[in-house]
Amino acid sequence: MIFPFVLFGLSALSRLYRSRKTGGDASTPTVQLDEPLPSEAAIYRLAHDHGGRLTVSELVVGFGISGAQAEQVMQSLTDGARVRMEVSGTGVVWYEFPEILSRFESEKEKKNGD
Repeated sequence: MIFPFVLFGLSALSRLYRSRKTGGDASTPTVQLDEPLPSEAAIYRLAHDHGGRLTVSELVVGFGISGAQAEQVMQSLTDGARVRMEVSGTGVVWYEFPEILSRFESEKEKKNGD
C-alpha cells in the first residue's frame, strides 16, 4: 500500500535532481521527442481497449514510441483522479483510468445480474 507513494516520491526526487543537474526546472522534458506522441484521446481509446488499465509496454506496442516517451506521457497524464498510477504486488506499474474501469465494472455487474 505504501509502495506506490514511495515510487511516486522517488520519481519526484529524480526529476528534481535532473532539473538541478541540468540547470532547468523540473517540468523541462528530459526525453528528446523525435516521433509525434499519441493524442490524449488515442491513449484513452487504448485504455478502453485494455479494460481501463495500461502499462508503459502497452503504449510502446500500441503507438510505436520509446519506453521513455511512453513513461513521460503517462506521468504527464497521471493526476490521481482521471489517471492514477498503481503498483501491483509483483512490481508491475499500471496506469488506471477509474472512469473507464467503473464502466467495465458496471457492465460486468449487469451481465452477472441477468
